[in-house]
Amino acid sequence: MKYKLIALSILILNSYFSMNVMAQSTKSMTLKEVLRMATENNIGLQSARLTVEKSKILQGTAVNLDATSLSLSQDPTSGGSPDNAITISQNFALPSVYSAREKMLKAQTESEQRKLSVNENELRREVSLAFFDLLYAHDIIEIYTRQDSIYQDFNRMAVAKYNAGETGRLEQMNAKRLKIENEIKSQNARRYFQTTQLMLAKLLNVDTLIVPEDDNTFDDVYNDTTDLSDSPLLSLARAEEEVATRQLSLEKRGYLPTFSVGANLQMVIKGFNPYNIDRRAYSKGDFMGFSVGVNIPLSFGATKARVKAAKKDLEIAKLNLRSQENMIKRTYEAAYNNYITAKDLLNYYKNTGIPQAQEVERISRVSYENGSIGYVEFMQNMQTALDVWASYIDAQRNYKKAIVELNYLNGK
Repeated sequence: MKYKLIALSILILNSYFSMNVMAQSTKSMTLKEVLRMATENNIGLQSARLTVEKSKILQGTAVNLDATSLSLSQDPTSGGSPDNAITISQNFALPSVYSAREKMLKAQTESEQRKLSVNENELRREVSLAFFDLLYAHDIIEIYTRQDSIYQDFNRMAVAKYNAGETGRLEQMNAKRLKIENEIKSQNARRYFQTTQLMLAKLLNVDTLIVPEDDNTFDDVYNDTTDLSDSPLLSLARAEEEVATRQLSLEKRGYLPTFSVGANLQMVIKGFNPYNIDRRAYSKGDFMGFSVGVNIPLSFGATKARVKAAKKDLEIAKLNLRSQENMIKRTYEAAYNNYITAKDLLNYYKNTGIPQAQEVERISRVSYENGSIGYVEFMQNMQTALDVWASYIDAQRNYKKAIVELNYLNGK
């Protein structure tokens, strides 16, 4: 009765989760396809791309002249004097100021582009890790499904032996217990698979649940390299240092004078002569004039403060670059050690562990059917084989995730 209730509970849970999964569409996809979908749909990347576009647009503000001054004046006390004029004036800085601002804006655009590369690299890592977790969960389900078939055979043989009087009731009870425990583990694996599907869907920004398809396109051969110059994190740190350098150069231009040019056109407003001044002297036409001026700053306090602050920003950027170089180097060394460990373990299971597990399964089943071994030894052997298979697919996952981490550090 107890085992029937457990089996019924498993059936109800399985139906519940199956209904939830059916409510969402599923799609079989390879890692390459999943990465392409993530790049297209991820909201964070969309926002970063817009930021890059915005920064490119702002490059057009490099030459930012002050508003042109236009004034109309009329002095009623002097009638047609030169004060009656239209005056146009314009302030501007030296060309080097505009050049420095342009370089700073371009450096900011490059920095935003590097931030986008960092976001793309991080998303590629997160999606790849989630995909391999999903593939691992899928393989675990297959192991428990295959194991369930073995336990069904074991249960059938135990019942037959019990009915024939060859064994006691204990063996039959243990056979049923092991089968139910395997079903529970299988159901837990399915729930883990569904949870991992939801996590991946979140990264992809889609409602579709992905079923992993291992098409062996993932390059699982890693070539050791100590050249980390292409690391997106290092490229970003260098770009931020360049921005700080260009900002300092621009702030130093604050010590330079600015210039102004102007032109004025004398004019007589015929309809405005409240004092009836004789304007015949201006009847031959209007007069023009011009002006050129230099604006020399008398106080440099604010400029000095901005220059000092820009120097601090540059020092911070240099320190950040050194910190990133050291961090990435140490992280790479640790990641490479993990890769070697995972590689050695995977090779062991491929060359030794799995062939032995397959042989243990075969011999144990034949021996139990022939009565050469008892059910205790049979189940111990089958559990050992199951553990080897589970460790093998876990080693596969860890190996691939180690390569993903190395590729992330290299920016691949």
